[in-house]
Amino acid sequence: MGGGGRSAPRQPSPEEIARTNARIQREEAERKLKEDSMKADTFLADNRITDDFRSGIFGQSDQAAQSQIGLLNEQLQNSFKDIRQRQAGRGQASSAGRFGLSGEATALGDSSRQGILDQAQSRANTRINDQQRFLDNAAASIRAGTSVETARSRYEADLNSANTAFEKLLNTAQSGDQRN
Repeated sequence: MGGGGRSAPRQPSPEEIARTNARIQREEAERKLKEDSMKADTFLADNRITDDFRSGIFGQSDQAAQSQIGLLNEQLQNSFKDIRQRQAGRGQASSAGRFGLSGEATALGDSSRQGILDQAQSRANTRINDQQRFLDNAAASIRAGTSVETARSRYEADLNSANTAFEKLLNTAQSGDQRN
C-alpha cells in the first residue's frame, strides 16, 4: 500500500496572486469602460440634435429678427419724418438736403437690418452649439463613470437654463430701439 508521498498541490506564490488580481481588476476596468462608453453612445443617439430642432431654433430667431426689422422700419420712418419736419420748420426743405438725408437714412437702415439678421444667426447658432456642448458633457460624464440618470438630470437642467436664456434673448431682441 504505499502511500507514497503525494504532496499537497502547490499554492500560488504571493506574486502570482497579485498578478492574477491585477489582471482581474484590469479586465473589470476594461469591461466597465466599454459598458460606460456604450451607455454614453446610446445617450448621444437618444438625444441627438435633429434637423427639426435646428429649424425650430432658426425659425424662432428669424421671427424675432423680422419683428425687430419691423420695429426698425417704423423707428426709421418716424425719425426721418421728424427730421424732415424740423428742416421744413427751418426753411431747409431743399431737395438736395432731403435726398442726401434719404440716402444716409437708407444706408443706416440697411446696416441696422443686416446687424439684426447677423444677431439672429449668431443667437440661433449659439443656442444649437450650447445644446451640443451639453450633450458632449453628459456623454463625457457617463464615460467617466457617472450614472446615466445623474448625467441626464444635469443635461436637462442645462437645457432648461438654455431655453430660458434663449427665450429671454428673443423677447429682449424685440423691444427697444433697433437702430445701430
